[in-house]
Formats: sequence, C-alpha cells, structure tokens
Amino acid sequence: IPRAIFTRNSRTIVDRTLKRCGLEFQTVVSREDAPAKPDPAGIHLCCQEWNVSPADVLMVGDYVYDIEAGRRAQSRTALLTHGKYWHFAEMADYRWHDLLEGLADLDLWMGG
Repeated sequence: IPRAIFTRNSRTIVDRTLKRCGLEFQTVVSREDAPAKPDPAGIHLCCQEWNVSPADVLMVGDYVYDIEAGRRAQSRTALLTHGKYWHFAEMADYRWHDLLEGLADLDLWMGG
C-alpha cells in the first residue's frame, strides 16, 4: 500500500525528521509542493502519482485541517485523537486513539 506524507512543514524539516526516525514514504508533499491543508491539492498530487482516485485514499491526521483536506479531496478520513476530545471528530469517517489502533483496524480490513 503506498503511503505519503502531506504536511504544512518545509521539505527540509520533513527530510530531517524522516531520516532521524528511519522512516521512508513513497511520496512526500510539503509546503513547497502544494498549498497547505485544508486545501486538498497535496492529496490530489499523491493520487496523480499513484494513478488512483481520491475515493481510494484514506487521509489520516490529527487535526481538523487533515480531515477537511481529505473531505475536500473526496477521500475517506481518519482522525487520530490521542485521547483528546475534538469538536470536529464527527467529521472524520474513522476515529482512532492512536496510529497503532488504526493500523490494527487496517490489518483487519485487509484480511490480516
């Protein structure tokens, strides 16, 4: 499954952070590449690169701009709540306490 980062941060910060954490993503969209969230342009860039429809994408984030961008792109959305109450949580298709919960759900959905 292709994975991307769509961030309001700069490319330099993203590259340093990913290297420090030992993470790799197929696609990284930073503020130099597309308008900032909640504009859905970054999601559309990922979809073009992967040759998929936004409806086939799950936008996972931890703030309202992530959910708004996903909805504007017509993608499914998942909110990571980190145990907090967010007034916008109902906007998301899925709500997870953390990424581990989300990955467990995705594993179940994928037949794992």
